[in-house]
Amino acid sequence: MGSFRVGAALGAVLLALVAGCSTKEQGSPSAGGTTTTTTSRTTSSPPVSSPTSPSATSSSSPPVNRPKTIDLKGTTSCKILNAMPAAEFGWAGRTPSEGDSLAFPGTKDCLVNSPASHFVFSVTAVVTQGVAEYTSNGQMPGITPTTIAGFPAFVVPGGVDGCAVTIDVADGQLLDVGWAPTGTQASPPRETQCANATKGAVGAMKVLGAS
Repeated sequence: MGSFRVGAALGAVLLALVAGCSTKEQGSPSAGGTTTTTTSRTTSSPPVSSPTSPSATSSSSPPVNRPKTIDLKGTTSCKILNAMPAAEFGWAGRTPSEGDSLAFPGTKDCLVNSPASHFVFSVTAVVTQGVAEYTSNGQMPGITPTTIAGFPAFVVPGGVDGCAVTIDVADGQLLDVGWAPTGTQASPPRETQCANATKGAVGAMKVLGAS
């Protein structure tokens, strides 16, 4: 999957968000999220280019080091989000909801809206593709490599608002965590938005036993 798919997927994620052990393991990299909710803010995806063939991308994938493999087939997006401490992350008293993912057809997103704090947060457990396909092996302008609980990941800012963190948890699987502002008040700086997404990604990985 090339930069076109990344931009389109992230755009879909953010539009949907605001519209409603020590042994290293060798593998091939594996990364976005959505559901609908209604708010007054809109977002758009970053500039995009022509898609890259997934087969061509994955065939050239370099090996990846992970602390371990986390198989997301044994969980769901909402199981992960519901296990995160709501008070710590700012959505105490709110009920997460599940819906069909626009970015990853056949996948379920889970999101929770915090009207008091003016943000929406999402978790998407993807078992149909990995980070390598999603980011063209990380060769896309605008994304920043990072690590979350020792796992390779990318910080992916939205076009106008919002930020996502995609985590390489297993070959052909990824965990996507997104944070986006809602409402009519001024948005926090993009650095703050991505810091919030990163904090959420760390929390989600704790639920999965990554630390």
